[in-house]
Amino acid sequence: MGIGNIKDYNMPILDNDMVNKANWAIEPQNAILLIHDMQQYFIEPYGRESLVINTIIANIKKIKLWCKKCGIPVVYSAQPAGQTAEQRGLLLERWGMGIPANMGKENIVPELSPQKEDIVIQKRRYNAFEKTNLETLIRENEKNQLIICGVYGHIGCLATALCAYTKDIKPIVVSDGVADFSYEKHVAALQHIGDVCGLVVDTNRLIGVMDGGDVDET
Repeated sequence: MGIGNIKDYNMPILDNDMVNKANWAIEPQNAILLIHDMQQYFIEPYGRESLVINTIIANIKKIKLWCKKCGIPVVYSAQPAGQTAEQRGLLLERWGMGIPANMGKENIVPELSPQKEDIVIQKRRYNAFEKTNLETLIRENEKNQLIICGVYGHIGCLATALCAYTKDIKPIVVSDGVADFSYEKHVAALQHIGDVCGLVVDTNRLIGVMDGGDVDET
């Protein structure tokens, strides 16, 4: 049970092995950004020197700045600490009790801390739509595209992308804005998303769709 230590790996690069079946245009006016489960608890297994985590944190920062520039709403998903066995459900069998109480491990990593205007939704399952108001937020804002980044690629990010697709919401998954348990799982998740339910892009392509991708990080 539990996550355990995660070995570092090089970030996959989009190439001919990752073919998108979807040909959607990225439409900032129709999009919402989901920063998925970037909590201390889920990042700690990589270690402080992790290349893959440092890469996605830097890229998510760029993406969020771009979203602010474009007027794209920013939503965070976060699992609560100190859940009961009943609240954990079947996750208890596979992952144990989850985030412990009173240790601050449920906090979003400080580099990506939510701002006052950002929205944080509490989730208890892989899929960020399950028993949350994510779909309501998307519908009320009259959006139909969901940009997904965060952890873990082959679990929550994939489950959320698949669910979005079934709701006629176009998932756009950032290949170098997600991290996974291994290079192999990372690539497999991207390939599956690109094949059956979403558009896979890298950070440069995403932020390059408006104003040449210029983002002022000062």
